[in-house]
Amino acid sequence: MKQMYLIWVLVSFFSFSVEAKLLIHPNKILKSYWGDQSSISPKSLLLSEQDKKNIKEKFKINVEESIFKTFVVKNSKDIVLGHGLLYTDKVKTKNMTLLILLNSSGHLETIEVVAFSEPMEYKPSKKWLGKHYNNKKLPEFIISKRTANISGATLSAHSVYKSAKVITAVWHYLNSKEVN
Repeated sequence: MKQMYLIWVLVSFFSFSVEAKLLIHPNKILKSYWGDQSSISPKSLLLSEQDKKNIKEKFKINVEESIFKTFVVKNSKDIVLGHGLLYTDKVKTKNMTLLILLNSSGHLETIEVVAFSEPMEYKPSKKWLGKHYNNKKLPEFIISKRTANISGATLSAHSVYKSAKVITAVWHYLNSKEVN
């Protein structure tokens, strides 16, 4: 009986430590960015294997996920202001979840860290994210020698870059697919 209890305690401990720490709720970020009067509609996007193949060919990025949680933000006149897309990526050994905000044209507005499981010193700051990713088009953001380092957080920087590129590519692909 004691062994069962010990196993239960260990399993419980490790299951709680694996989860990412929610830093801020996505709705709060969306409301603060586009205003309290905006309406937010959550939506799930499903990519087929053919969609992922087409994205890889068109945008030169591999998309592993098939389901994306998105939010459409509209004003009181039912005009789309923008989109929020959640994306989780493994940084080193644990996950980071980003909320990537795109305007109605699909340009990257900003990136917010929603949940982070790695030590907090590896978390990209708002200042760093804003400097490198705010208001950028898909081909314009790259990690290069000009990109300022995040002390001790190179893997986080690469994860943010990959996440922004995947989300923007998925959005542009699905938007062009809807138009055609």
